[in-house]
Amino acid sequence: MKSILPLVLIFLSFLTLQAEASKTVRLFILSGQSNAGGNGNGDLLTAEQANIDPDVLFSFGRGGWKPMAPVKLNKPKSKFKINNSIFGTELSFAKAIKKAYPNDIIAICKVGICGGTSIVAWEKNTDRPGWIEDLKKLENESRAPK
Repeated sequence: MKSILPLVLIFLSFLTLQAEASKTVRLFILSGQSNAGGNGNGDLLTAEQANIDPDVLFSFGRGGWKPMAPVKLNKPKSKFKINNSIFGTELSFAKAIKKAYPNDIIAICKVGICGGTSIVAWEKNTDRPGWIEDLKKLENESRAPK
């Protein structure tokens, strides 16, 4: 039930958004496992890459609908060397969809399930020299078979 609640809340907030809009609103849901969350370093984006049309709205986590932009971090992601903001496929997706529907409001809801393991932990050759060290670097050492 917990996993459905955020989607219900997003749907209800979308209805409010639609009622206030005089334009067509197109809702897109980007969903996936932890890699869908995106770990692109927003600090490295150029102004052109980060600049998204104000008619593109974004919902990720519990933040409600906001203009599309990289997601501000509460604390740095040191293992990825990211200090201020992250982004995923939503930025390029938003630009492509807005180009296809220039007169519409684009609403993108991103759902990424976090807490998985690095692909290094799936490696079958656990006897490979450096395998445990690679897991340590990714903070996944606890995922190694005993």
